[in-house]
Amino acid sequence: MEATAGVTAASRVALSRKEWRAVTEQQHRNSGGGDEVNLEHSKLGQSDERTIYEHGRGPVDMDYCSITVDGGLDDDILRQQIHSITRQREELQRMETELRAQAIAGSEIMEMQKSFHAQIKELEDAAAKLQEQLRERGQTIHDLERRMEDKERELHAIKLDNEAAWAKEDLLREQNKELATFRREHDHSEAERAQHIQQLHDVQEHIQDKERQILELQEQHRADQETIYLKDEQLKVWIARVQEMDALHANANHSLQAELRDRTEHYNQLWLGCQRQRWREFICILYNSFSLS
Repeated sequence: MEATAGVTAASRVALSRKEWRAVTEQQHRNSGGGDEVNLEHSKLGQSDERTIYEHGRGPVDMDYCSITVDGGLDDDILRQQIHSITRQREELQRMETELRAQAIAGSEIMEMQKSFHAQIKELEDAAAKLQEQLRERGQTIHDLERRMEDKERELHAIKLDNEAAWAKEDLLREQNKELATFRREHDHSEAERAQHIQQLHDVQEHIQDKERQILELQEQHRADQETIYLKDEQLKVWIARVQEMDALHANANHSLQAELRDRTEHYNQLWLGCQRQRWREFICILYNSFSLS
C-alpha cells in the first residue's frame, strides 16, 4: 500500500512539474496558446521569440506564460541562463527521486522489524511451552521418585515380614521387576529433561541473535535518516542559490526577472511538497507501528 501511495504521489509531482521551451511568435499563434502575458515587441529588424512556461506534459489544463525576448545580443545570455536553470531543475528532480527511494527503504526496514518482533514473540511462546513441559516432566519425575521410595519401603517391609517365608519369593520378584520399571522410567524422564533444557538453551541463543539483528537494523535506519537530513540541507542550498541568482539579475530586463521569480516560487512549492510527502510517510509509519503494537 505504501509503495502504491509513493507511485501516486510521484505521478502527481510529475504532473505538477513545469517545462520550458522556446517557440517563435508565429508558432505560438498557430498553437492557440493558453493564458499569456504579451510584452512589448523588440525593435525593428529583430525576430521575436517566446519562452513558453508550461504546466506538465499532459493534455489537460496547459498554463502558458509567454515572454517576448529580444532576438539580439542577449539571446546567448538568456539561453545560457535557461540552460543553467534547466540543469538545476534536473538535479533537484534526481535528489527528489533519491529521497523517495530512501523513504521507501525506511518503510521496508520498519516492516522487517515488525517481522522480527513477530518471530521473537513466537519463539518466546515456544520457550514458555517448553518450560511448561519441563515443569510437568519434573513433577512426573518427583511423583515417580516418591512412588519409588514408597515401593522401596514396601519392599523393605515385605522382606522384614517374610524373611523366613520362601513361599513369597515370587511376589518379591514381581516387586523387583516393578521397581526396575520405575527406575527405567526415571532414567528416561531424566534424558528427556536434559533434551528439553538443551532445546531451551538453543531457543534463547536464537532470540539473542534476532535481537542483535534488530539493533543493527535500527542503526542502519538512523544512518538513513541522517542521509535524508543532509539531502534536505542540499535542497535548501539549491533553493538559496536560485534566490541569489534572482537577486543578481534584478537589473536585467523585466521579463527575465518575472521568469526567475516564478521559477523560485515553483522550487519552493516543490520543496514544501517533498517535506509534506516525507512527513505523511513518517506519520503513516508511526501509525502502522502503533496499530501493530
